[in-house]
Amino acid sequence: MRSPLRKHVVRRLEKLVSERLQDEPAIALQGPRSVGKSTLLRQVADAARQRVIDLDDPATRDAVRADPSLFARAPAPVCMDRDPGT
Repeated sequence: MRSPLRKHVVRRLEKLVSERLQDEPAIALQGPRSVGKSTLLRQVADAARQRVIDLDDPATRDAVRADPSLFARAPAPVCMDRDPGT
């Protein structure tokens, strides 16, 4: 039996985040573990045809630390994801 959650799940915040990105330079998604923050970020990035910069990857994190302005100059929205435990 296939899980019904394997398909795209429309989150109530997806539309709100997309709308806020039109007016706000930065949006932080905060909440407890495993509630879908990274998934929501990927959906917003996909809709904007942007990639998610994974700051859990040590090489990527080091590159951002070395030159954060390089990443900030990327086409909007710049979508960064990080596990707060790292």
